[in-house]
Amino acid sequence: ISRLWTDQLCAMKTREGMRVLVWLGVAAVARSDRTTVTLDLGWRVHPAPPPPCTYSVDLPGHLQGTGWQAVQDSGSITTADECEAAACSAGTQAWSFCAGPMSACPQGPRGATPPFCIIGSTGQVFPKAGNWTSRVRPLNQGPPADSTEAQLGFDDDEWKVVDLPHDASIERKYTPQSEGPQGFIPAVRTYYRKHFRLPSEWQGKAITIEVDGALMSSTWWVNGKQVIPIKVDGYLPTTIRLDTANLNLYYGDGGTNLLVVWTDNGASTGWWYEGSGLPRHARIVVTPTDAFLRPFAIAAPAKVTGSIQPRSHPKDGLTAAAELHPTADVSASTPQTVTLTFQLVDAVGQVVATTTTKQSVHGDVTVSSSPLVVKSAELWGVPRPYLYTLVATLATDKNQDSVNTTVGIRELTWDPADGLHVNEQRVKMRGFCNHESFAGVGAAIPPRIDLLRVQQMRGVGGNAWRTSHNPPEPALLDVTDRLGVLVLDENRVFATTTNCPGDQNDPNHTWCVSPAVNPSRFPSRRFPPRECAWSVCCPHLFGAIAVRVAMFRSMQAMSQRTLQSWRCGTATMRPLRGTRCATSLAADPEHCLPTTPLPSAPTPCTQSTPPASLQETGHGNHHKPCLQPLKLLGFWK
Repeated sequence: ISRLWTDQLCAMKTREGMRVLVWLGVAAVARSDRTTVTLDLGWRVHPAPPPPCTYSVDLPGHLQGTGWQAVQDSGSITTADECEAAACSAGTQAWSFCAGPMSACPQGPRGATPPFCIIGSTGQVFPKAGNWTSRVRPLNQGPPADSTEAQLGFDDDEWKVVDLPHDASIERKYTPQSEGPQGFIPAVRTYYRKHFRLPSEWQGKAITIEVDGALMSSTWWVNGKQVIPIKVDGYLPTTIRLDTANLNLYYGDGGTNLLVVWTDNGASTGWWYEGSGLPRHARIVVTPTDAFLRPFAIAAPAKVTGSIQPRSHPKDGLTAAAELHPTADVSASTPQTVTLTFQLVDAVGQVVATTTTKQSVHGDVTVSSSPLVVKSAELWGVPRPYLYTLVATLATDKNQDSVNTTVGIRELTWDPADGLHVNEQRVKMRGFCNHESFAGVGAAIPPRIDLLRVQQMRGVGGNAWRTSHNPPEPALLDVTDRLGVLVLDENRVFATTTNCPGDQNDPNHTWCVSPAVNPSRFPSRRFPPRECAWSVCCPHLFGAIAVRVAMFRSMQAMSQRTLQSWRCGTATMRPLRGTRCATSLAADPEHCLPTTPLPSAPTPCTQSTPPASLQETGHGNHHKPCLQPLKLLGFWK
């Protein structure tokens, strides 16, 4: 184990050093007391016992019986108890039952007759009506804190050994009773155990574990102590600070430490295959304790300030005067003065701009610096995705912490008549809605497959990627940055009630977990060049137009408060019941479509023919845009 740990440490440090030399050049190398070690290797995994079959919560509506839910054979299930038993057997999140007659079972499965039994997830729910009975498992419930599988002395020698990323669902058996879009695989609950050593020289340092994703809900233990009882936003990273969590840690030859994770995808709401387990990467980050840069700490919005100038040949790109406004999230254990330096480094390793600030800090604070001014910046674009590296260095009297962040400089505007412009050049987005799964590996996609997918898309003329329907794997976004792909970065919200944002029926509503949305919900993707818009949710089904307008009022406010004022936000809306009208609406940033005050009493949605610029949005003939909400919100006149 000691030799394996040493090899991992050396390999990780070597890879980081190579990346610095390749992408930054020798001039960009800064001394740092930070160490990063991969935790991807040597996890032990085993199926977890199923939870109790207790569907004790009333669902305010009923599951849809089309597309992604499992509609049970009406001839074999004739009571609500039998329907619940079928849901229990398949391990699904919820069930809906209606005995009949047909008139009492509105919006039932097409082409079938009562009694109806639908089992599945709460991702898409019809409003409560008729004689439907619907129940759902209690949410936010993990295993007991003293679970046997989480203890240090538990024998896991017979468990399977895997490396991350790992999809715990892809190797399970298929059952016809399970949800088809989830691959006919029952809900999967899994234990992961990772044994690791901490070198003696790390004692007294700040030690943080970072895991990029755990699907869907998860519970976490370190050395037998439960440190996170339940975490529900599985597509967002988990960070655990070990040295301040009141843990009995073992250093050097004192013993082996243990990280245990329980994952549960039983509350998955997607109508596609999502997988389960730990399908992303993990690492240990070691920094000084007195002051350090927090996880996902750096933001640097760039703004073009001068006229955009073409070079003599198009392949040489565009230039313009520009400035970046960098900030860093800092954690300081005691009151002290720190020096924060930002260096902007070009692709050949030359420092083109530097700014330094001194500030008194204590606790978790955000430190701002004066702008980085670049007189002739190379602009990022689809045909020439030029990238800089921002080197942030935090220095105290004793230590120094440094983080490198890839940034691009470009001007992006949206025009209601002419569409998207990047660096004053019209760009027609041609791309795909891509789910985070791939044949043979499921949801655990290695970076080389992400690279292949983006290259293949570029090879057929594509330039845009929608991350359907969740915050994506960071490695994918690094690829899109470097290959000049525009990204619609989508959040994980499937609203089924009138109070979105704020719908708590789905534990994976990453936007709705807290009403005070924090930009850290988009970790490592703050102000990147490839992103042309945020997608807040997809989709809101069959709600009244007043509900939709209220939803976008909330979205506008959140966008203005927490995200970039210069980046568009959008969301997709499925048709109103009884109409063929769908919408894709934008928030209220500076350079997006024009806005007007919302009316207090929206009028009903009416079908209309959109202008050519909106017809290119790819809804298809059965999802033509509904223009009344666009008019009400001021996005089209």
